Amino acid sequence: MKFRSFWLLCLALGTWFLYTAMVPAPKKRTSTIGFYNVENLFDTWDDPKTNDEQFLPTGDYKWTKENLGIKLDNLAKVISQMGDEDGPEILGLAEVENRDVVEMLVKNKQLKKHGYEVIHSDSPDQRGIDCAMIYKKKKFVPLYQQSYSVSFADTNPDITTRDILLVKGILEKDFELTILVNHWSSRRGGAQKSAWKRARAASRARAIVDSILKVDPLTNIVLMGDFNDEPSSPSLDKILRAGKNTQEASYSKLYNCMAKLEEDGMGSLRYKQYWDMFDQIILTYPMMLADAPLKYVDCSAGIYNPKWMRVEREGDWKDAPKRSHIRRKFYPDGYSDHFPVYVQLEY
Repeated sequence: MKFRSFWLLCLALGTWFLYTAMVPAPKKRTSTIGFYNVENLFDTWDDPKTNDEQFLPTGDYKWTKENLGIKLDNLAKVISQMGDEDGPEILGLAEVENRDVVEMLVKNKQLKKHGYEVIHSDSPDQRGIDCAMIYKKKKFVPLYQQSYSVSFADTNPDITTRDILLVKGILEKDFELTILVNHWSSRRGGAQKSAWKRARAASRARAIVDSILKVDPLTNIVLMGDFNDEPSSPSLDKILRAGKNTQEASYSKLYNCMAKLEEDGMGSLRYKQYWDMFDQIILTYPMMLADAPLKYVDCSAGIYNPKWMRVEREGDWKDAPKRSHIRRKFYPDGYSDHFPVYVQLEY
């Protein structure tokens, strides 16, 4: 009887091993998460609540409906191809005037088929620009959104900047994901003189992350944005605590996907011959784990900069992003003064 039971067990195990060998493992899939500073995406009508006078048909930039239409076409071309042939599942945006222009963008014929939806919140920025996020409604379901101000009232109440936009939702039906879209203060007036503003934004962003991780240390958080600082800058390296190695990532230290690109001399924007890696995507520790249900694809961080987006003429500006405006003159073949950045998440 024992002998018979032994052979039945062997037969069962053999059948199981044969079945597992014949049935392929579930195929890994990826989602593209990106960020794009779209450079002064303004509408053409006057909003008394924003400082948009320059971007009117009668303003300094002679901003007409025709020019806006061309810019929307150009941006849509970029977004539809960045990351992979199907465009990003989630894309953070900076330098948009309002929700209306983002709605125009996603309704462009090149993007409409992807079914993008818009999340936007007005900021108190002096220039009248905001952060926003677009997402494929078949891929991401938003559950909650909130804007967090970065205040300078204790130093100078007249200084305002963009809010940090937080969006929490479900990616690909199964994976909870929290996005923080940032656009920190510029370096106008000098990098050192303005550093305190970015330090303030970094402290605010870190406090938001810590408050989330305190409740659940395994939360998947993606910080993205135009930080107007390099990954190696104190605001990101010391205050936000975003490191450059996946091995160094921990529950208290984040991983900056763009740090290695900076080390390699690459950048998302350029001033003459100097590259800057201001546009970045930063992740929390759980997405670094080898067995993570939602995992960062190692070395997938990229800058989308095909030849048709780059300046072709020789000189200091060669290969820089083709801008929409140079000295307030509109260039129909321009896109933005920034290249978009992206990463891949595997599940």
